[in-house]
Amino acid sequence: MSNAFILNSLHYFFSCLKTSIINQSIYQYIKQPIITRNNVKLTRISFPKYSQQELAKEIGVSRQTMNLIETEKYNPSIKICLLLCKALGANLDDLFWYENMK
Repeated sequence: MSNAFILNSLHYFFSCLKTSIINQSIYQYIKQPIITRNNVKLTRISFPKYSQQELAKEIGVSRQTMNLIETEKYNPSIKICLLLCKALGANLDDLFWYENMK
């Protein structure tokens, strides 16, 4: 076997190994659950004009859904998040964030 063939084979082997390691790292990162948190209740309470029912009506969801959002048992769609931001006069980053992503 020629040296060029051996070098090409080694290069291919290490390229595959590198790709495999990167893919495993990405998979481990992706399979972690994303824990989201929010300040919706605290922000709503600071606005005396909104009860839970009133805020729910303002953004077009039920009071039960609003409760689930505030207790972090439901992750709202981006549309609902943006409506909440508008109603409460807050930025998206002020109301919602994720906890365990590195």
